[in-house]
Amino acid sequence: MHAVFIARPGGVLTLVDMRQGSPQPWFQVFAPLTPGTLSKEVHVEITPALHPEWRRPAVIAISQVGYHPAQSKRAVIELDPRDAAGAPVTLYKLQLDDDRKVVKTDAAKPWGKFLSLSI
Repeated sequence: MHAVFIARPGGVLTLVDMRQGSPQPWFQVFAPLTPGTLSKEVHVEITPALHPEWRRPAVIAISQVGYHPAQSKRAVIELDPRDAAGAPVTLYKLQLDDDRKVVKTDAAKPWGKFLSLSI
């Protein structure tokens, strides 16, 4: 998906950019009711622009809370659901001199489904 079109026939929409300084770094769209209205409903039309060839790029997932010292550390790579797992993956350790050292190379193994939105 490359675009989402949001419309409110006969009404106002407000777009708020929450990407900076928010625990939920997303955009928010508000459809405020007109002051004094007795209406309890808001009509909003959401139309995605879908491109069948588009694939979400791979993302490396990390622990948001850290790891216990005795816990094994794992690299989790989230792929587009239509991409096949199993390609070789190389894990590097970054050195203090800005060089990198190969720690492990192995074939990726399927892990499970993620909660992020996908088409």
